[in-house]
Amino acid sequence: MRDDSLARTLDQKRWQRSAISWLPAYELYLKRKPALTGHQVADVYGLLAHYTTQDALVQIYRAGYIGNGRGCWLTPTPYAACMAPYDLGLRSPRDVCLLVDVRELQRLWGPGTAAPSSVHQALWRGGAVEFFSPESIDFRLVKSVLEAAPCGDRHQ
Repeated sequence: MRDDSLARTLDQKRWQRSAISWLPAYELYLKRKPALTGHQVADVYGLLAHYTTQDALVQIYRAGYIGNGRGCWLTPTPYAACMAPYDLGLRSPRDVCLLVDVRELQRLWGPGTAAPSSVHQALWRGGAVEFFSPESIDFRLVKSVLEAAPCGDRHQ
């Protein structure tokens, strides 16, 4: 198996509340679908991951929150740095993973399906399970800051 269908299948199996929406989590928010609490999400998935870059991490440290006032996307699925842009439909590569305890969040939309990249749609097709918080997330909820190892990683 060369794709991440196993990861998606496992994430779906863990989410027994309902089907994972094929809409992106942000669209669920825009359509005002019912929100979940962070506690409900954490009870199923535990910590969620937010993928970012070293440069953005400096800004996150300075601001004290993730999201820069535009909300925050999170996933329950762990990815190597080389796979995150493909499955999460990102605009650029990522080399940092923040593990976030979402229990204190009042509202999360999802689980949805990550849309394709707005920049590299043909290659970075999305499809990952995702959640969206319209509010920025306080950095104190970040439990680990991890280097996202590239493919061909060092297996440390």
